[in-house]
Amino acid sequence: MIGIISLLIPPFVCVCIREKIVQKEETALGRMLHYAISLLAHNFVMMLILCYGFDSRDNLFGKLNQYNEFALKYMSLSMVLAVAEPFAERFVRKKVAVTVKWNRRAGLLDFIFRKRVVGIYAAVLFLLNLARIFDNNFWGDEAYSLNLIQRTVPEIIKGTASDVHPPLYYMFLRLAYLLFGNQGWAYHLVSLIPCGIIILFAMTAFWKKFGAEAAAILITLACLSGNAVAYNMEVRMYSWGALFVLLCFYELYCILQRERILHYALFVASSLAAAYTHYYCLLSVAFFYAALLFLALFRRRVSLAKAMASSLCMAAGYLPWFVVLLKTMERIEGNYWITTIPTVKESLRYLFSNQFKPAAWGALLLGGGTVVLYETGVLRIGRGHEGKISLCFSAEDAKASGVLLWMAAGAASILGTILAAIVVSNAIRPFYVLRYIYPVSVVAWAILAVIVSRLRGKRLYAVLLLAYMLAVFTPAYMSRYRGDRAANERLQETLAATVEEIGAEDIILTNISHMGWTIAPYYYPENTVKSIDLSALPDLEKGVVYWLIVKDGQEMEGVREALGEQGFSSQKVFERGNLGTHPVTIYRIADF
Repeated sequence: MIGIISLLIPPFVCVCIREKIVQKEETALGRMLHYAISLLAHNFVMMLILCYGFDSRDNLFGKLNQYNEFALKYMSLSMVLAVAEPFAERFVRKKVAVTVKWNRRAGLLDFIFRKRVVGIYAAVLFLLNLARIFDNNFWGDEAYSLNLIQRTVPEIIKGTASDVHPPLYYMFLRLAYLLFGNQGWAYHLVSLIPCGIIILFAMTAFWKKFGAEAAAILITLACLSGNAVAYNMEVRMYSWGALFVLLCFYELYCILQRERILHYALFVASSLAAAYTHYYCLLSVAFFYAALLFLALFRRRVSLAKAMASSLCMAAGYLPWFVVLLKTMERIEGNYWITTIPTVKESLRYLFSNQFKPAAWGALLLGGGTVVLYETGVLRIGRGHEGKISLCFSAEDAKASGVLLWMAAGAASILGTILAAIVVSNAIRPFYVLRYIYPVSVVAWAILAVIVSRLRGKRLYAVLLLAYMLAVFTPAYMSRYRGDRAANERLQETLAATVEEIGAEDIILTNISHMGWTIAPYYYPENTVKSIDLSALPDLEKGVVYWLIVKDGQEMEGVREALGEQGFSSQKVFERGNLGTHPVTIYRIADF
C-alpha cells in the first residue's frame, strides 16, 4: 500500500498544481491523459535519480513497501519534484523565449546529419566510454601489460620479444606510467585515445569523402558496439591496432583516388605502426599491399613503381622485428595455450560483436549487392515517366569503380586474415582467438558505412541502421557498465581487507592460473606468489605466513586436512571478493 501511495500521489499533486499555476484548463479526458503521462514521466525521473545518483538497483516497489524510512525519503524527494516542476514550467514560459527556425527545404533527416548534431552525438558516445576508465580491475593479460611496463624500455622490448606481441603499444603504456604513475584510469585512457582519434577522423576526413551518414555509422560502431566497448578500455593493444589498420585502409583509398607521395608515406607509416602493434595487424595490412600490387600490375590503377617502392619501404621498416617474429612462430609451433580454432562463421559474426541478427545480416548483404551492381554500372537508377523510378540492368559497360575496388581490398583483408589464421592454425597448431581479428573489424565497419552512403535514400537507411544499432548496443553497454562497476567495487573491498594485512615477507599461494601468473603479482607487488595444485599441496615452511587465494565457493575440506597434517591452520579472511576478473575467497595460513 505504501508503495502505491508513493508512486501515485506525487504525480497527482503535480497535475493539480500545474493546472492552477500554468492556468491551462482541460477536459476530464485531458486530465486523465495528463495524469497518466505525468505518472510515467515523474517516476521514470525518480528511478534515474535513484539509479545514477544513489546507485540503487533494487526492486523499487518492493523496497517502498518493505522499508518505511526509504519510502519516506522517496516520497519527500518525489513531492519536492512534483511541486517544483509546475513553477519551473511557468518561469520558462514567462521568462524564456524559444524560437525555432526551420528550413522548409530541409527535413528531419537533414537536421539529424548536420555536423553539429553528429558532433554532439559523438561526444555523448565518447563520454559513455570515458565514464568507464575509472576502474582498477584487470584480467590476466592486462596485468601482464602492467607488470611489463614497470620495467625499463630494453627490458620491455626483451620481454615482449619473448612473448607473442610487438612492442609499440607497450611504449605508449610506458609513457602513461612515467607521466601519471601506477594509475588505473591512465592505463584505460591509453586504450581509449584511439577511439577519440577515430571520432575526429570520422568527423573530418571520412565525412569529407563519404558523407555524414557514413561518419555517424562508423562513430556508433567505434564507440558503442560490444567489442569496441570492451577494447576501448582494455589495457591491451587491440584498440590501437584497429586505429592503425583503419588509417592504412583509408590511405589506400586516397592512393586509388589520387596518387600523391604524401598518401603513400602515410600508407607505409600507418601499416608499419599496425605491424608493430599486433602480428594479426601485420597480416591484415599485408592484404592491402597485395591489393595495391594487383591493381598496379593488372588494372593499371596505380603506379607500379610507387607500389613497389612502398612495399619495399614497409619490408625494410619491419625487418628489424622480422627475426623476432620468426622465433615467435617457432616457439608457438611447439607449445601454445590456445587449444580450439574459431570457425569462419564465428569470425564473421564477431566482426559486429555477435550482436547483428540474421535479418540484419540479410539487409546488409542486400545493400552490399545493390552497391556492387550500382558501382559496376550493371544497375542504373533514374527517374522515368510520371516520376516513376527507373531501374536499368546492363552488363555491356560494366566496370568496377575505384570505391568498389577499394571496398573489395578491404573485404579481401578481412576474409584473408580470417582464412589465413584458420588454415595455419589447422596446419601447424591453434594460435587464433577471435579477439585477434578485432583490429580488422574496423575495416568491416568502414565498408558498411560506405555501402549505406552509396545507396539511394541513404539518409533513411542510415537512420534505420543507427536506430537498430542503438537498440541493440545500448542495453549491452549498460549491462557491462553495471557489471564492471560492481566488480571494481568488490575489488576495492578485497584490497582494503588484505593489502595492509599481508606482510612483505608473506607468501601468496593460488590455484588460479592467471592469478599466479600476473594478477596477484600486480596487486601485491611486494610478495612472492606461487601457483600450486590444491590436490597435491606442497610442503610449507614453518614460521612463514601464507595467504591462499582460491575460486570463490571452492570446497576446502581436503585442503584443511592436508594443512593440518603439516601443522598449519587456515582462517578465512575475505569471501565473495574479486581480484582481476576472478571471484575469490582468501585464507590466511599459519602454523599452530
